[in-house]
Amino acid sequence: MMKNGLRLNHLSRALIASFLLTAPMALAHAQDHSHRHHQHGHHQHHGEALAAAAPLTNESLYQTELSWVNQHNETVELTDLRGKPVIVTMIYASCNTACPVLVQDIRRVEQQLGDAAANTQVLVVSFDHENDTPERLAEFAEQQRANKDGWHFVTGSASDIRTWAALMGIRYRQNPNGGYDHSNVIGVLNAEGELVYRHEGLSRLHEKVAQVVRDL
Repeated sequence: MMKNGLRLNHLSRALIASFLLTAPMALAHAQDHSHRHHQHGHHQHHGEALAAAAPLTNESLYQTELSWVNQHNETVELTDLRGKPVIVTMIYASCNTACPVLVQDIRRVEQQLGDAAANTQVLVVSFDHENDTPERLAEFAEQQRANKDGWHFVTGSASDIRTWAALMGIRYRQNPNGGYDHSNVIGVLNAEGELVYRHEGLSRLHEKVAQVVRDL
């Protein structure tokens, strides 16, 4: 359940249910991959590996087997993010208006969090699967002074981007100039991948977002 009495929108619930009904083997593979990923070479974190293997909740966005490539050209599975709160948004790298503002707002959230920022991750998903290569995303991250540990600037297939946008309640479309018209959303996922907070607009609510993360 989201804070302030909000819940996952009906589309998000329907999409998650669809994945559960049509891809049970894929989901089992994703959870097994997460289990092996945490155990391999990290026996000292045996407890964390066991936690990662636990079933996901019904409202976890991590049930969808989406796969990304980050600004370091590394594969990022959604289940790789499990275990820590995640601040999420969507951008495209050639944007010079709202997208940099969204990223800077998240940087302000980190500043508000202080030491707690080390236990928080950031997922920035690109709308532009055609042009936002890992190299281009790395350049954008550097421009925003956000190319650092815990920040994942990612791209993926057009279908995975559409699915993620729908789960987050983000509307977008390519415009005639090659850019994207889109809603401006910052969300927070808890350690299990449940969407617990979502704000639309450029209101700079970094203090509110930071408080949501602290409360998780």
